[in-house]
Amino acid sequence: MSDNSSSRTVRFGTFEVNLQTGELRKQGQKLKLQEQPFQVLAALLERPREIVTREELRSRLWPDDTFVDFDHGLNAAVKRLRDVLGESAQTPMFIETLSRRGYRFVYPVDGYPSTAGGDPRHPAALPGPQQLIVRIGERTPSQGFAPRPHRHSPPVSPPPGDPQNSHCRLL
Repeated sequence: MSDNSSSRTVRFGTFEVNLQTGELRKQGQKLKLQEQPFQVLAALLERPREIVTREELRSRLWPDDTFVDFDHGLNAAVKRLRDVLGESAQTPMFIETLSRRGYRFVYPVDGYPSTAGGDPRHPAALPGPQQLIVRIGERTPSQGFAPRPHRHSPPVSPPPGDPQNSHCRLL
């Protein structure tokens, strides 16, 4: 019996990853990615939107009896992965760094049974960080124009004792 997820092609953005063959493609073009950065990517894609700890990555990349500068090796693998994906730690689009804890794949992923069903409660079905930011005064496809509040407008508070607004309070 084979592991079904390892034979799947996982897609995110313009990228495709074949976990069985170890290939990463961008718009159909094969990209060169070394084994350790690929293993980091595979670990993150197996659990999109979840933290993959540095310890989990260490055990995946290096056997227990290997003595290596783990921090430097993992940081270098993540940096090479980010270079291939065209992102940086300062402006992550795909991989979020959780300082001293690990990493999280934040871009929507298509290709795993847990995400392919479209269950809106699954973390991978949530919008990415770029999709959550809506600035006042910007157009959004679903909402049209969001008006800017006037600079000198006083804060609005619910009338005291209003039962419909009892859940509102000023902080």
